[in-house]
Amino acid sequence: MKNKLLNQSFFSLVVKSANILIGLGLSIIFTRMLSQEDFGIYSYAVSLMLLVTVVVQFGFPTFAIRETSKNLALKQPDKLFSLWKCLQINMLSLSIISIICLFAGFQFFNVEKVYYWGIFLIPLLSLERLYSAILRGMGYISNGLFAEHIIRPGLLLVMIFLLYLLNINTTVENLMIMHVFSAVIALIFAFSVFTILKKRQVKIQGEYRCLSCNPRHWYSKTSNFAFARFASQLNAVIGVILLGFYEMQNEVAIFKISQQVAMIVIFGSMVIDAAFSPYFSSLHSLGELNKLKKLVKINTWISFSFAMLSMSIIVFYGEKILELLFGVEYIAAYSILIIIATGQLVSASFGPVAVLLGMVNLENRVFHGLLISVVINLGLGLLLVKSYGIVGVSVALLFSITIYNIFLWRVARLNINIDTFVFSVRG
Repeated sequence: MKNKLLNQSFFSLVVKSANILIGLGLSIIFTRMLSQEDFGIYSYAVSLMLLVTVVVQFGFPTFAIRETSKNLALKQPDKLFSLWKCLQINMLSLSIISIICLFAGFQFFNVEKVYYWGIFLIPLLSLERLYSAILRGMGYISNGLFAEHIIRPGLLLVMIFLLYLLNINTTVENLMIMHVFSAVIALIFAFSVFTILKKRQVKIQGEYRCLSCNPRHWYSKTSNFAFARFASQLNAVIGVILLGFYEMQNEVAIFKISQQVAMIVIFGSMVIDAAFSPYFSSLHSLGELNKLKKLVKINTWISFSFAMLSMSIIVFYGEKILELLFGVEYIAAYSILIIIATGQLVSASFGPVAVLLGMVNLENRVFHGLLISVVINLGLGLLLVKSYGIVGVSVALLFSITIYNIFLWRVARLNINIDTFVFSVRG
């Protein structure tokens, strides 16, 4: 398992590194092509669609990772094909319902065209994430990450970069159309890889076990994952939503840029968590508690070490980085960047606690923590946004992240006897 983990971690590192660079590239070109106000409008529209997408996914991707890896580890693959079929059917049904509801709502409120084009992202991103999750559950970590982290944003970057080089003016509607097109290509790739590898990885003698695709059956199984994922996504975009609601479009742009740059602080966590999470489920299912503790310890220290290095770079060179990459008008994002990056450092110090709990059937406790975090973030944000604007929503985000991680850390210690905090990790 050690060699496989190293290989998966390396490929995950490559994919995640490329994703961070692509994301920065997109942000750089967006800020060069669009005014702060237009970039804020685009960011607000994408954030809203991503939030709806999480509702449509209803926890199916996380559930797919856990169940796929668990059934393969226990050598019980007979129900996987039926499981995957039911997840796809239910996700498509939710996508259709959400599209109809959003279209009707947009008609009623007479919103801009960019929102109508954004609707198409919902089924595309949902299915793409499901196929990627199944691939990760089968052990194909790099394949599972490629569509979401490389193809979709990479293709979008290429198209927008060409427009930038050719000095062709564009609108937020056209940018959203290109986003949708790149999502179509990414979904085709993810589905193709899934179709090829599922036959190679899952070999079943005779007939596979048929499962009921009744929505109630699956929603009851994935509801905790769904609520946790929705709360997590909501927590990430509350600042954008509050600023956009009060028509602070310029501050939306600054907030999004700060979030984008601050992502490098949890880059190590993203890489290691993606590679290690299927093994958390496998080891827990096999009762290998000591190996699980050791894996968590390694995960935590690697994540935190990288976070400290990244935080140091931001503190000492943050202003220069912002000016160089995004222009003089974004230097004002430095103080916001420090606040948000501090929250990411706090998160890294508590290790993969949320992922761990989700992989060992304690996803309901993750949801409880996220619910507390959302209430704090939204409550503080509402209190502070009018008087302090972007600084207020940033402080609210930092405080909510801290409380969330402390809560989950205590849950892990009490329920599975694993201490994930970097300075008190017990192996």
